[in-house]
Amino acid sequence: MQTNQNTSTNLLLQNKKELFHIQLRKEKREEIFKSKRIIQKQNETPEHIQLNPEQLDQYITELMKECIDIYRNRLPDDFDKMLNNLKRLRKLQNLDQRGEAFSLCLFKNDFIEYILVLLNEQFDHASQLQVEGATILANFFGMMDKNSRLYFSSYLPMLNVLSDVITKNFGRLLISKNAPLVDSCLYALGNAFYDQQILVQKFKQHFGLKHLLQVSMHLNTVVWVLDTLTGNREFLNKEELELSLQILDKQLQSNDVENFIHSLSALRNISQYQIDAIPMIIGLTSFQKIVEIVSQKQDLVHLHSTSLEIIFALSTMNDYEQVKKLDNKYNLMEVYVTYLSSYEKEYRLKSMISLTNLCNLNETFAIQLSKMPYVIEKIISITIQTEQQQILNGVNLIYSMLQYEKIEMNQNFINNKILSLISRILEYLNNDILISTLKSLWILLQSIEYYTASIQIPGDDKIKSQVYMMNQLNVHNIQDKLLTLYQNVNNQEVRDWIDECVNILEKTQNEIETY
Repeated sequence: MQTNQNTSTNLLLQNKKELFHIQLRKEKREEIFKSKRIIQKQNETPEHIQLNPEQLDQYITELMKECIDIYRNRLPDDFDKMLNNLKRLRKLQNLDQRGEAFSLCLFKNDFIEYILVLLNEQFDHASQLQVEGATILANFFGMMDKNSRLYFSSYLPMLNVLSDVITKNFGRLLISKNAPLVDSCLYALGNAFYDQQILVQKFKQHFGLKHLLQVSMHLNTVVWVLDTLTGNREFLNKEELELSLQILDKQLQSNDVENFIHSLSALRNISQYQIDAIPMIIGLTSFQKIVEIVSQKQDLVHLHSTSLEIIFALSTMNDYEQVKKLDNKYNLMEVYVTYLSSYEKEYRLKSMISLTNLCNLNETFAIQLSKMPYVIEKIISITIQTEQQQILNGVNLIYSMLQYEKIEMNQNFINNKILSLISRILEYLNNDILISTLKSLWILLQSIEYYTASIQIPGDDKIKSQVYMMNQLNVHNIQDKLLTLYQNVNNQEVRDWIDECVNILEKTQNEIETY
């Protein structure tokens, strides 16, 4: 009886686990669909059809074959029939966008090749057919993702063969006078660019991104394409960057929420991987609006979080004078310090990185930060965590401040029990964490003779302070940890810094004993 119960329990747990992974895959798939776009015509009666999968496959195949036959036989009287078939196929595709029956039919009936040939035609009314064909391809690119069983078996091989034809046709049709056709081509390119670098490179080779931006700069869809391109860290040359920022700046001053979101997202993407673009972003008319969104702290449709990431990116500039002006105008450092206390871990991490960037840029930022009320205490408290990335960001920030060896700042850290933090962190076997921590420890130890301590006992003030500091440091405990650590790590840089710290400890001990 007990065995049966255990079996039932195991099956239940297994089923729950499977359901969890199915849900996880579904959520990942949904996330991709949010990034891509599926075109659905407004004010159009949807296709309703009750067929089992096998019948649906057969029905779709018949419609596709009819289209191909009509095209091959060049029957002018059947133009309307081909147009209606394409419309029906597009509607069926929308119904099947979470399945793969339609996509499978596209492959096995050579219908993708038919659409590409159709896109190259220039006969009368061809653009009406091309709108439907381009929309089917746009939705096809939008539905296909790496979780699909067709992705590696059919989709990638098809792209390798047809990438030139795809990009040439869509690039040429961008100058069409048929606005819906241009829009469908932009959707197709945006979806294709999202995860297919080969198509981006082919398009750049045949036309260049400047072509896409110039011919579509007055169309709202282009900001979504820019969001897609920049989300994949596509580098923009000077002309492309200027055109992109011009388009985004205009949309950021509009009242269209969806375009505003994509424009802001594209601007965020550019600021994060093209540092040379940041001075241009700051000069945009819409930049003040970004600052205002951050100051409001209300995340309406992710506007606040996206704007905040742009503000975080400002810290990556290497021009001290420009960063100082920004800090004076927008209180950058105060913004970053505010998010050290955020409930959102991502904000805490990014605020630490941004403050580290400022401190590394110039010692005046490190001094300014150290004098802000409770900041050092806050930095130490959030570094004493179990999450390694937060510890790493914390020790990097601490070192970025201590590196200038300012005695007042060092003593401020000492008074806030930095040495206890260091003692704990020496137990971690992460080389990056250890190197920053040991460098900070070395700085603190090296300047130990300059610290002052108010101790009411007879003797030399310098030695009294050294004794006080060494006691607070718990020298034997630290030495033991350093020696143990030396045995447990293989990284030579870590070992070298351990040697440096041990040498200073021994030297200071000898001075005290000699006295």
